[in-house]
Amino acid sequence: MIKDEDFKVWFSRDPYSNKGNEYPAEKITGVRWDKVSGGLHKHQSGYSLYGYIPYKDVAELLSDCSGQHDFGDNDGKICIPASPNRKPEYRDGYKMLLEKAGPKPSSSREHSLPPCTQRILELAPISRVELFKQLNNEGYTSKRISGAITRLKNTNKITLDAPRMSPKYTIFKV
Repeated sequence: MIKDEDFKVWFSRDPYSNKGNEYPAEKITGVRWDKVSGGLHKHQSGYSLYGYIPYKDVAELLSDCSGQHDFGDNDGKICIPASPNRKPEYRDGYKMLLEKAGPKPSSSREHSLPPCTQRILELAPISRVELFKQLNNEGYTSKRISGAITRLKNTNKITLDAPRMSPKYTIFKV
């Protein structure tokens, strides 16, 4: 019979790291969804599963952890990324932690909304002021809108009739 203490998960310091190790799932505490990694506090656009294990274990199991933040009896924040935990040896442990964390929070836009870049292209030509007003009302965040404008401009899909830093410019499709 398999017991909860037999379940392991693969973990790293952040979801982008390929350096990681396995750890018993039942020993991970404070399991929750978050957008900020442990260690360097890297910010990410979406949510990943995170938890805490004793700092001495983090320093021992991860080659990129210096251990310099261990002040005795504290825990290190770890990421439990979905992709490596799809492997059969980690799947049950990952499912157990998903249940502890509860439902994953939604992103900054509703699932029914199209990508912000697509909406900008649909609305162009449009003034910056009108674009932000309309897209904010639809549920997009200002940060997402600004990022989408930058991506569209960098990929030459839109042009602006004034400098990007100007509060009054109009966006045109190329």
